[in-house]
Amino acid sequence: MRTTVQLLSATCLLLLVACGSDSSTAGSAEAGLVESFPAVRGACGPESKVDEEGDQKDLCDGAPATEICVKAGTMCFCADQSETYQDCYVFDLESGSVSRIGNGRYCKGISHTEYTCGETPKCPPDSSECMDDKDCADDYVCGVDGCCEPAPKCPDSKECADNKDCLEDEICLDECCALDEK
Repeated sequence: MRTTVQLLSATCLLLLVACGSDSSTAGSAEAGLVESFPAVRGACGPESKVDEEGDQKDLCDGAPATEICVKAGTMCFCADQSETYQDCYVFDLESGSVSRIGNGRYCKGISHTEYTCGETPKCPPDSSECMDDKDCADDYVCGVDGCCEPAPKCPDSKECADNKDCLEDEICLDECCALDEK
């Protein structure tokens, strides 16, 4: 009888371990888009690594990251998109950074970070790449850097507030310097 109870207890324990836990627990991959798992010899994930402790890390010199993993306590937490995990860590993949925002026993300090950087976009976030002006929206032109930028207000002259901003033979007309035709 005792052996049967021990065998049933061991079987139940194995089933619990094999099947995992409720998906709402902190260690479950389904709890959010952040994956968490035990650290194996301190390793978490991607290719580059920062071995310095701290609550804020800028990892890719302003470039986006494709994945960020932090080792905190005995666990690793990884994200492949920007999000906040359990009010403890903010993963900002667009800026390539991670921050610890929570305290307490479930929000351990970040002991090291591993990450993979993406490519730096050619154009600023509010712009797009272009070959010529046709590739840009209305009131935008294709700049010398190959990015759409606002069209200059005065394409053939400089902007002005009054006549003092213009040359001797020019007047300020509609906030642009124009030849004075007197």
